[in-house]
Amino acid sequence: VRHFHRAWPSLIAALIALEFGTAELRAADSVDPASPEVKSAVVVVTASGILTSQGNIKVAEQGTGFFISKYGYLVTAYHLKSDLGPVAEESVSYELRLDALSSNSVPASPIFINQAADIMVLTAPVAQHDIPVLSRTTRTPAQIIPGRTKIFTGGYPSGYDYSVDEGIIKSMAVISPPVPWWTTSMTFKAGQSGSPIILEDGTVLGIAKGVDTEATSIGLLIPAKLVPNEYWDSSGQATANATAEAIAASPPARIVIETNSRTETSTQKIAAFKLTNSHCQPARTETYSVKATPGARIDPKSIRIDILSRNGGGGEVKTLQAEPSGFTISVLLANTGYCTTIPTMLGITRQTHDITAEIVGRITYTEILSSPTANPVTVADTVVSGGNMIPLPSVPSGQLVFWVIKPSGEKISFQPAAGEIITQNGTRVLDGDKVIQRIM
Repeated sequence: VRHFHRAWPSLIAALIALEFGTAELRAADSVDPASPEVKSAVVVVTASGILTSQGNIKVAEQGTGFFISKYGYLVTAYHLKSDLGPVAEESVSYELRLDALSSNSVPASPIFINQAADIMVLTAPVAQHDIPVLSRTTRTPAQIIPGRTKIFTGGYPSGYDYSVDEGIIKSMAVISPPVPWWTTSMTFKAGQSGSPIILEDGTVLGIAKGVDTEATSIGLLIPAKLVPNEYWDSSGQATANATAEAIAASPPARIVIETNSRTETSTQKIAAFKLTNSHCQPARTETYSVKATPGARIDPKSIRIDILSRNGGGGEVKTLQAEPSGFTISVLLANTGYCTTIPTMLGITRQTHDITAEIVGRITYTEILSSPTANPVTVADTVVSGGNMIPLPSVPSGQLVFWVIKPSGEKISFQPAAGEIITQNGTRVLDGDKVIQRIM
């Protein structure tokens, strides 16, 4: 009886697992997030940029990422970039370090961004190395049991070396429509954003986002399913060749955006002027106008006036109505001395002792000639899948050309419909999913 009594809790647990069909893996089958295989797939990710509005200050944000393909595809959190603030877009760069203490870095470039889901896929030149990769889980939401499903994570909190943690899924509720942010019992420190959330079998369930600002004891994760299929190797053991063949056999639809960017050439122009009054005339204002060359525009900030000589009296030369189409200079001219009229027997004579006001000067200014480039420039070439939002450049929509490339290779030009261009965090973006649904 004593022995049966000791075995009773284990028996009950086994019966419950059989009844509901949701038994978790045995401890012997569980993954160790500190194992070399997992740790080597997880890296430090740093995003940096230049704040030109603050004297070209360099800013940086650190997070975590993990490899999902032997091609060098790496998943991390998009907010590493957005948290940089209003940096110059062309100054943004990314680098990877295999651990927090390493001084060796590898450059990386973004190839997929989903701002709404806070996901970014980077590519790094590591394909020649046999890097470990993590695989996405095949479990369905019905197989994830809130309060029971164990999860693990490994990442690089700021100021720490590689750190691991264990917790459970608490809720799978959609708390920020339309993106399902799941809640966990873990808490994430700065630097852990982008860490993999791993199940006991070693597959990736999600990506660490951060903590709930209203309940900091609750960690938020983004389901890994939102990372498009084409960036994952079919399994952690898949070869690069097999993955390449699979992608080539079924290429995804793409959206390409081109802009008819304009090239500009600057030319310095010189104009000479001479403004004079007449003898014995009252003070009067004289003007001189400059017009832009047809097809060019004047940079109003470039206008410079040099006075070469001045006679008599006069005021300061001022610039009026400075516009790209042209400008006018103005000056008040006042003669010095005096003029008298003396009546005589032979008639009235005028005796003058005035000095005629005269100003001679030179104007230098810059003209800018603008013309379209011979070939459109591609500003986006993105595989569309899983809520992809494509940032649009800050140019008029009329200068953009939109294309959908079907899996068959057919190229279709389109103009975005109402609701397909929206604003996110101050940036215009194209909703790629809506476009594909409408056109395909």
